[in-house]
Amino acid sequence: MLRSTMDSAWRVCLIFGLLVGLLTAPFQAMASDVHLLIDVSGSMKQNDPNNLRVPALRLVSELAPLNADMGVWLFSERPEVLVPFGKVNARWKTTARNRLSRIHSRGQFTDIEAALTTASAGWSAATDDDTRHIVLLTDGLVDVAPPAADQTNNELNAASRSRILNKLLPELKQAGVKLHVIALSDQVDNELMTELTAQSGGWLEHAKDAAALQRAFLRLLEQTSPPITVPIQKDNRFTIDASVTEFTLLAFRRPDRPIELVTPAKETLSADRHDKTVAWRKENDYDLVTISAPATGEWQLQGSLDPDNRVAVLTDLGMEMTAVPVNIPAQAPAWPLNIWLTDHGQRVTRIDFLQLAAAKASLIHAPDTNKVYPISLALDPQQANYHANVAVGNLPAGDYQLQAQVIGGTFQRQLTRQLRIAAVPIEINYTLQLPTAAQPQATLQITVTLDPSAVSSVSGYVHLTATTAQASDLVINFDGQTQATAEYWLPLTQPGEYQARARLQAMSLAGVPLAIAPPDQRLTLDFPAVSGADDAAASRVEAVDWPQLGLMVGGANILFLVLLWLVFRLTRPKLATDANLTSATPTGRRLIKRTK
Repeated sequence: MLRSTMDSAWRVCLIFGLLVGLLTAPFQAMASDVHLLIDVSGSMKQNDPNNLRVPALRLVSELAPLNADMGVWLFSERPEVLVPFGKVNARWKTTARNRLSRIHSRGQFTDIEAALTTASAGWSAATDDDTRHIVLLTDGLVDVAPPAADQTNNELNAASRSRILNKLLPELKQAGVKLHVIALSDQVDNELMTELTAQSGGWLEHAKDAAALQRAFLRLLEQTSPPITVPIQKDNRFTIDASVTEFTLLAFRRPDRPIELVTPAKETLSADRHDKTVAWRKENDYDLVTISAPATGEWQLQGSLDPDNRVAVLTDLGMEMTAVPVNIPAQAPAWPLNIWLTDHGQRVTRIDFLQLAAAKASLIHAPDTNKVYPISLALDPQQANYHANVAVGNLPAGDYQLQAQVIGGTFQRQLTRQLRIAAVPIEINYTLQLPTAAQPQATLQITVTLDPSAVSSVSGYVHLTATTAQASDLVINFDGQTQATAEYWLPLTQPGEYQARARLQAMSLAGVPLAIAPPDQRLTLDFPAVSGADDAAASRVEAVDWPQLGLMVGGANILFLVLLWLVFRLTRPKLATDANLTSATPTGRRLIKRTK
């Protein structure tokens, strides 16, 4: 009993001692570089009649972490500075509070090219980290200044749009900039916005109306410069530890339902009842409550139960997380998730402290927050972080929230990211083509369709195995398909049951390689067998340059296996729903390929 008590006391003392002065390594925390562009063209009078851009930007400015670099520009016919770019601190936040009322809807044009050019000025060579972001809020199309005498307005707009795609976008990608877009109307150039976000690895958010702007900006803040938060439990309780010097509560609510906050001492605070250490701001849809020198212990929020509520903390004991891919096709390779603790911006390397804490993460399906997919993280002592390889497998397509938490004996930390799982961007269909007078041999038509908004090219093979017929295995390889649809054919000699297995390699628009393994398909191929067709086909195959063929088939398969081995072999993904992406190498004896 005495030993148990002493062990518990030792743990508590160790945690508190480390909170006061943690042994750290010289790894500096990453400071995000975020440029916000706000459309103030005249069409905003219709799409944002109540100027809800103001409370949306207020939410961002109040929750932005102090280690971020941020600036805000307004744009219409030309960009103008609203909040000068600089380090987020108390002065920067005060400037933002005082200037947000300048947001208007009096502009005559929507010069997106000029806005992006101004926001990206000074960015040239790419950085080694994931810190450069542009967030663009717009409700319309590219609409530049009045036309010159010899040009129509449509010509000028088309030329500006072309320069955005063909000049600005490659420059942004070269500089390592992620471009995120909030589209606030049905009139927005969705094709352009999709191209900008997909190619740069950014997030595209469609706000159905101005009332959705607050949550849209919250998601974009968490994508670009996420605040450190403490988790809110299902009963609306959250814990504040001794290292927290200030916290800001974001609580979404109905306009007719006020919220209250219960302190650890059971005192009830409200918008009308609080002391001078509390700054309470009420908006139409949410409250922002900032408390300096908060009491340690358990707090409880009353009157608001919303999955988008947040408690952002100002603390020396921070938490960071590696970049998370934004758009992930189903069955994509696993990606590494690393999270670590920081003290005064430097990584905590004291392993005995990290061992006393536990890390966990989960993917939460946005339409249904009850669908939670846990991710197991393990402590990596050499890197002083918590690690997992995450594969989305066959999770349903849609938007997800990634929540990562580190929980110690006296503290809790949380970071949140958004990601979108897309349907498999490649489809394969098999069609039996019966013999005709022009084509006396039956063939299997293989149609490969790729989604050009998700991937730029696809390579791979299809391996056809006879399960009942007395026929040889057939293999067809295709390399570097860039067109949306292509057809390939395999000659058939014997009817019966077959199994078709495809293994694909694709390249996303953002330059991320994808290994995709569609489910095997069983095919019943019924056609009249042609006497002597197998011998004829065999004689044709014998004329094939087998060394060259072996290099082509074997090389493609080896490259595919190497890709999968690098992604999956060392560490298996942790999600129970992960797909089995292990490739089987075919040993085909015949290859007859025709493309159209």
